[in-house]
Amino acid sequence: VSSVSLIGQSQPIPQGQALPRRFVQRSPNTPISQLLRANDKDIDLVDNRDLPMPMRDEHRQLLPVLTRSADLIAIIELANIDSALTPDRTWVMSTATGRIVETLKAPQEMTSRFPVGASIQFDWEGGVVTLDGHGVHARVAGVRDIRPGTRYLAFATVLDGGALLVAPSTIYEVSPASMRSMLDSAQADDIASDTVASVKRRIATIAKEKQR
Repeated sequence: VSSVSLIGQSQPIPQGQALPRRFVQRSPNTPISQLLRANDKDIDLVDNRDLPMPMRDEHRQLLPVLTRSADLIAIIELANIDSALTPDRTWVMSTATGRIVETLKAPQEMTSRFPVGASIQFDWEGGVVTLDGHGVHARVAGVRDIRPGTRYLAFATVLDGGALLVAPSTIYEVSPASMRSMLDSAQADDIASDTVASVKRRIATIAKEKQR
């Protein structure tokens, strides 16, 4: 019989019974299988890395910086998220696929590659996998999970081959009226505190200014 501490009290766990979900800190050089215990049903594997602070302009705004630096700005809808262990089996990476709902900025040479309805793909840190019968939910501390069926505003770099590069600080979850940063600890910025319609208008204005 083992025990688990719940609200300061040690409670006996019958042999073979699964423990409640356990939080485990990622060890970059340790395979995930070595972090599991026999009684684990599910674990939350958390990477406590330092996240880079988003760049702001002289007016403390994010939107102008993100708009000018992105190759592609689009509202996308995710369809699938496929997660797998990394080759060294110490972490989980996900590949998100979906489609473009609306293109807000794309270089002229890329316009034909990213029309409405075009397929998109990008990699994302973390995800959910099953390992030796145990559920593993891997995530970077302070970053929200991406979800299938959800729409996002992505400020992306276009890689060779057409895949996108996005970071937690360059993608926002879209609701009917507003947007939410994928960074848990982020304070309301000039994107998340604005309406969807206003953000789209501002992106169009900034993108035109850059083309002049």
